[in-house]
Amino acid sequence: DCRQKIVISDLIEVHFLELPKLHNLSGQDTDNDCIKWMKFFNERTKEELIMLSEASPSIKKATNLLMSMSMDEETRQKYEEREEYLFERKMMLQLAEKAGMEKGMAIAGRKVAINLVALGMDDDTISKVTGLSQEEIKKLREQ
Repeated sequence: DCRQKIVISDLIEVHFLELPKLHNLSGQDTDNDCIKWMKFFNERTKEELIMLSEASPSIKKATNLLMSMSMDEETRQKYEEREEYLFERKMMLQLAEKAGMEKGMAIAGRKVAINLVALGMDDDTISKVTGLSQEEIKKLREQ
């Protein structure tokens, strides 16, 4: 509460939007996020919503959700399947990237160990530096 200087919560913001006052605002206020949301709630056509959704990622997300809720059952099911596919694809790519990074780190560790073996460093130190086991280092020495 601004007048009483009481913080209810810092986890959420509450804005009261007076939509009838939107037409009184000047053009300079259009970059304000609250103004963008007021426009979102006031838009009447699909085209206006799509144009407005380009102004903000959160408005784009809300527009997509609104559009999906407005679809017939078959179209909505296709939309949800597509969203699920995109989510799963993103997760698979993230897992593949993580696996690739881990594989790359393992290869780099082996290369460092090979260089340390060539420099004549003892196995305990090589193990501490690279994280490789004593057995792995022995195999590298035998190669």
